[in-house]
Parts: sequence; C-alpha cells; structure tokens
Amino acid sequence: SKFFEVYPVPSDFLDAKPAEVLDVIRPLGLFPGRMKSLVAVTQRFLEMEEFNVGLSKELKIYGIGEFGFHSFQLFCLGEIINPKDKA
Repeated sequence: SKFFEVYPVPSDFLDAKPAEVLDVIRPLGLFPGRMKSLVAVTQRFLEMEEFNVGLSKELKIYGIGEFGFHSFQLFCLGEIINPKDKA
C-alpha cells in the first residue's frame, strides 16, 4: 500500500506531518480519529522490548479494544481464542 511506500519504517511515520499522513491514510478508510490510534500503536511498538497488547492498564493502547486485542492474540500470537463479542 502507499502507506508502507511512504513510511517504510515506524519512525518515518512518527516524523511525518499529520496533514501528510491523513492524505495517505484517508483512501484506506482511516480518518483523524484513527491517526491517534496509529500514533499510539507505533510509539508503543518502538518503546517496548517485545511488543504486546492487552486490556490491562499497563498493556492498553489507545484505540485497541477487545476486538483489536483478540485479533492480536489470534493473528500475531497464534492463540486460539473464544471471543465473547459478536463481531
């Protein structure tokens, strides 16, 4: 996607001007509210020795709720889960 062409590494994304990023993410269906989530996930990714997501206070990332947490467990960790949500 154009996003990864323009921002091949996380720090490129964090260093970019918000208006430029919005032009790139808008065709992906992502808007200003999602940008805050992208920034939070990217900062956490760069800060953590081993990236992890959770619902507890120490692992919570802005914009990542139960659905995102279950997606992380399934697709990133390969864990078999039984989500209670209906999504």
